[in-house]
Amino acid sequence: MQRNTITKPTSWHGTAISVRGAKHVADGRPCQDASKCIVTKVGYTVLLVADGAGSAKHSQIGSRTAVESASKVLLQGLASGAVTTPGEWRDLLESGMNGARNAVEKSCNADRPLKSVATTLLAMVIAPEFAITLSVGDCAGIVADDSGNWHLLSAPESGEYINQTFFLTESDWKSHARFDYWEGSVASAVAISDGLELIAMNRGLPFEPFLGAMVDKLAVLPARSRRAALRAYFSTYISGIRTDDDISFLAAWRS
Repeated sequence: MQRNTITKPTSWHGTAISVRGAKHVADGRPCQDASKCIVTKVGYTVLLVADGAGSAKHSQIGSRTAVESASKVLLQGLASGAVTTPGEWRDLLESGMNGARNAVEKSCNADRPLKSVATTLLAMVIAPEFAITLSVGDCAGIVADDSGNWHLLSAPESGEYINQTFFLTESDWKSHARFDYWEGSVASAVAISDGLELIAMNRGLPFEPFLGAMVDKLAVLPARSRRAALRAYFSTYISGIRTDDDISFLAAWRS
């Protein structure tokens, strides 16, 4: 693998949203997903998405804590300018994942044990020439090249049974952490929680008509309108119709 750095000024744009699923609305439960998209000043974009376990009482705390803690570590590493090789990128993402795990564990107490804040986590960094992810669980990371072809970078990981996955809060979480590296042009990227898997993917592959249309529509909207437009779309056409699960959708593109 070659060393990778930003070779020319790039203007990235992005947005992220997590929407409470229809089942949680009916039950009066909070959204257990958390997401964040950060366009940095050094030419990279960071996408983070976490899906709290539906069976865990306080998993919304775990998912939010994981996303916020990982973002701090990753932004500090990117600001240092010392990350160039694939190995260094992996080290940075692992530091972010470790920071997230430690923060989630510290959020626990006698009334909120670790298993009650169970969450997945996907961390993704994109640049014009490459994309990388580190993931535990069933979120997915997808990239599009300059020709408009979509590629699955980080596949959701499920367990032996339907609706089973792995969590950052498990004792053996490191054995399920998956590092994926894409070397090639990156025009846009999407990250999703598993609530969108049947819509954004088809037979395990990116569903290009949905992904391309979503990014194209977001790209022409004013930045201040993007999250509201996503919330309206998912609440009207997806939640309770095509999925009852919480929904997280993150998109980034360059101009």
